[in-house]
Amino acid sequence: MDFVRAAFGEPSLPEREMTALEADCCRDLHAACRLHVTDGVRKEQGREAFGELSGILKRAADQEKANRRFVSDNALLIHESIRELSARLDLLFAEYFRRMPERGRSGSLIPEKAYRLKVFRDPSVFYREGALTERNAEVTLVLDASMSRMNVQEIIASEAYIMAESLEKIHIPVRVLTFRTIRGITVLERLKNTQEKNCGRIFRFFSGGWNRDGLAFRALLSLLDAERGEKEQLLIVLTDACPNDDMPALMDPSGRALKEYEGVTAVSDTEKAVHDLRKAGIRTAAVFFGSVSHLENVQQIYGKEYVRIRKLNRIADAAQDLIRMTLQEMTLQI
Repeated sequence: MDFVRAAFGEPSLPEREMTALEADCCRDLHAACRLHVTDGVRKEQGREAFGELSGILKRAADQEKANRRFVSDNALLIHESIRELSARLDLLFAEYFRRMPERGRSGSLIPEKAYRLKVFRDPSVFYREGALTERNAEVTLVLDASMSRMNVQEIIASEAYIMAESLEKIHIPVRVLTFRTIRGITVLERLKNTQEKNCGRIFRFFSGGWNRDGLAFRALLSLLDAERGEKEQLLIVLTDACPNDDMPALMDPSGRALKEYEGVTAVSDTEKAVHDLRKAGIRTAAVFFGSVSHLENVQQIYGKEYVRIRKLNRIADAAQDLIRMTLQEMTLQI
């Protein structure tokens, strides 16, 4: 755990909460695993980092520079995508969420205010549909940060940045997290919380390690349940739909692997975790950017609620379609 703290940051949860989270999530197929939740705040190294730790820290710093350079080199496309997506999402949320009522001189009478019309000659004792839309929603973007994403790191960071900036522009709270598994520990790192308006920390995204999706999603269920109020929760996973970990799914008492966390076992476990998220009222969908050989995986895990992106200039279309799918599942009265 000391290595993970040095590489990815100090825990952002108190020890008691972290212990409870592990007790809730690290069982069954994940009984031999650990969890680490962080905001990426690292302690200063008392001595110069070396070996694997040095490599991770250097890769993280180099990739952040590469992500920012990619966005700078593609600034026109990025800015146009944000402009287009924010405009589309603004219309979507206006369509699917009820309008906030406002007082006026006509509309439905407010019984408890009726006396004001006669006593104070105040005509504003009616409710009518307002011009502002109540966006009673939060969005969580979750980025698969495993080694299999090595060749598309700049694309993933840019996709997440475009989506987060677009949501912020229309005042939808958005948080951004990454997940990876290293040395049997699944690390969830928060790159942006819902109170932050600046999306710049998203460029700290870099890949490395494995991905135990089922455990990560179980932890997310607990974390989002703890943070949610009365807002509708939309969770969007940027994934290649290929859960895989070097820590086995099942071991015998002697520590011998009985079943690996890969293939059918890992996909089925992730499918169940997504089912549990949806059962809890967290609308879960995926942006798939991966090999055609994993299309069956994404369909099994997410059902119809996914979109596939092959090029960055399709992000506005894809994100709009995906969020429309999740909004259509809601039962809010328009």
